[in-house]
Amino acid sequence: MYWWNLQAAKRDLSAEPLDSRQLLPYLLAFVILETIVVEFSFLAPSSQYLGVRQWFLASATVVVTVLGCSYVYRQNGGAAGQRFLERFLVLGWVAGIRITVFVFLGLLVVLFLSELSPVLSEGIENGADIVMGPLVLIYYLYLGYHVGSLARGENTA
Repeated sequence: MYWWNLQAAKRDLSAEPLDSRQLLPYLLAFVILETIVVEFSFLAPSSQYLGVRQWFLASATVVVTVLGCSYVYRQNGGAAGQRFLERFLVLGWVAGIRITVFVFLGLLVVLFLSELSPVLSEGIENGADIVMGPLVLIYYLYLGYHVGSLARGENTA
């Protein structure tokens, strides 16, 4: 299972199809992470006060997810593409880990800066959910790029 190395993952995916045993760790990682996010999100204090803004942003994220999956599918060659789910699962995991690490590092910088300025701190609290939306779009564009390059036979990361 790869956690960071997109080039190695793409090299493995360009060879013979992966068997179920090789794909299981990726599936389990996705399912466990999604379950943690869903289950623990209900414990967040903001989930008790859902307003129009939260409903709109959540709906927009669902739309971006559907469009993003369609984009990745087309990058893989659409109906003529091969091994879409395998590529989506493996490269999606590695791309997601990469983006998560960079977002986390950026968040640490922003939190540090917010400690220096109360005005910045208030702005971060009010705009954090808006910033997260584009990250979903970035994830699918990044994933689509790598799935597309693999589908075209370009094995560079």
